[in-house]
Amino acid sequence: MSNKVAVNPMNRGGSLVPQGFDEMWRLAQVLSASSLVPQDYRGKPENVFLAVDMGLSLGLAPTQAIQRIAVINGRVSVWGSAIPAIIRSKGFELVETVEGDGEAMIASAEVRDEKGKIVSAATFTVEDAKKAGLWKKKGPWESYPKRMLMHRARGYAAQDSGLLVGIITAEEAIDTPAEIKDITPEPPQIPQGAQLAGDAIEDVTEAPEVPADVVEEIREKEASYNEMAELADEAERCTETSDMFAGAK
Repeated sequence: MSNKVAVNPMNRGGSLVPQGFDEMWRLAQVLSASSLVPQDYRGKPENVFLAVDMGLSLGLAPTQAIQRIAVINGRVSVWGSAIPAIIRSKGFELVETVEGDGEAMIASAEVRDEKGKIVSAATFTVEDAKKAGLWKKKGPWESYPKRMLMHRARGYAAQDSGLLVGIITAEEAIDTPAEIKDITPEPPQIPQGAQLAGDAIEDVTEAPEVPADVVEEIREKEASYNEMAELADEAERCTETSDMFAGAK
């Protein structure tokens, strides 16, 4: 197994980048065992492996990636403070301004190429923050509103430039609630035959009450039928007795 490493050309600090799958996996195991990495990565070399790989695609060294990439509300994201370094590592420039005061503040961000041409631009105002339910929200939005406006404009400009390869900022992920899915089971489907039977039972249950005089008539006929049945039984017994005596003679 090779122990070769290479200097990441995208980082001036001389960060070492593993060569190939095996070295990446060894690095992930080492980092996941360290107490210096964020809690979510400790003991999880698989997560470290993917974060490092994703960081390299953004221009971040492995140790930077695990500090700047996070999964928040189920979405992979990168902290806004890492965006300027990501943009510079790819040969672009980030220009940011915040104009106005109080509720008149407007944050603007532009990503420019090496010739100064604007590749993408975005603004985020206090009015935008209000519409999103962020303005004066407990936490950073209440304590550092100017910085949060700047981070949101910066994130949008970076995303529109394509340099973040579809990854959103961690600040945006925090402000976006996780998707809620309805897991309530559907009621069981009643077979057609069972449904018809149920309807028939319901119809019988809800049948109108039989009048008293009709009930009395039915009972009288029932008594008459019972009496006739008893007479028929008696006649049959007499016939059997007569036949028995006849046979004895």
